[in-house]
Amino acid sequence: MSHGYGPAADRAQMIALIGRAVDLGVTFFDTAQIYGPFHNEELVGEALEPLRDMVVIATKFGFTNEPKTQTVNSRPEHIKVAGEGSFKRLRTDTIDLLYQASIRTHHTSSESVGAFATRAIVDAMHAANVRRLIFISSMGIYDEVPGQK
Repeated sequence: MSHGYGPAADRAQMIALIGRAVDLGVTFFDTAQIYGPFHNEELVGEALEPLRDMVVIATKFGFTNEPKTQTVNSRPEHIKVAGEGSFKRLRTDTIDLLYQASIRTHHTSSESVGAFATRAIVDAMHAANVRRLIFISSMGIYDEVPGQK
């Protein structure tokens, strides 16, 4: 609604469109902090806040939180910061599905995989009410696959 298809559409119209989609039976909404940047998460959050118990919200992490300087960042220490921003923008205390947007980073995906394997990350997910975690959203043929060369 504000990424990939030209300029952002009218906010009120997009909120009405999301509401109408729910009326028609759409229950899964996928967004990301990079869309806009941040604009789509804010829009989805505003539109779905009164309908939260009727829908599933998915979002992606993997970028910095500075709107003017979006860069890839999936380092373990950044994941918590990214998630906190998404909760705020999505106006929810639960993210149903959280996943990494891309592994095209300055570090190996195994560093992030290792982060998810630690007890601290598992505890943080539970404390933050992340219901499901999928590791990678998109991956190119030149991206590292953990355990393969």
